[in-house]
Amino acid sequence: MIVRYSDGTYSYNCYQIPVPMKAGEFPRDRIESWNWTSIPLNRESIGKNGDKNTIQYKSFQAVGNEFDDVFYDDGKGEAGDLVCLKDIDDSTIKLCLVYCKGAIGGKISGEIDNFYTVCGQT
Repeated sequence: MIVRYSDGTYSYNCYQIPVPMKAGEFPRDRIESWNWTSIPLNRESIGKNGDKNTIQYKSFQAVGNEFDDVFYDDGKGEAGDLVCLKDIDDSTIKLCLVYCKGAIGGKISGEIDNFYTVCGQT
């Protein structure tokens, strides 16, 4: 049995295992900005009918060509809205999990609830 603690450490049998929690800063130059003007920001899911006027489809268009396979996995217990795989070499497969969320009220804002919704996804 594994017991996980709020500070990131965990216990396994009689051992407490420390986990370094220093994430550091994410480089600004790695942040991409996409143009969302044609997409309603409250329409997240492609759905079973394959709705192309959604956040998920726009995200698929943005990353789809970078990967060999992209799986649409929208639902409870999902790994990500899009699960992307690329065969790099004989021993490496690149995995990218894309999470999509609609904006509250369908508009960009400084509301903290939008931030909490995205962060609560993982």
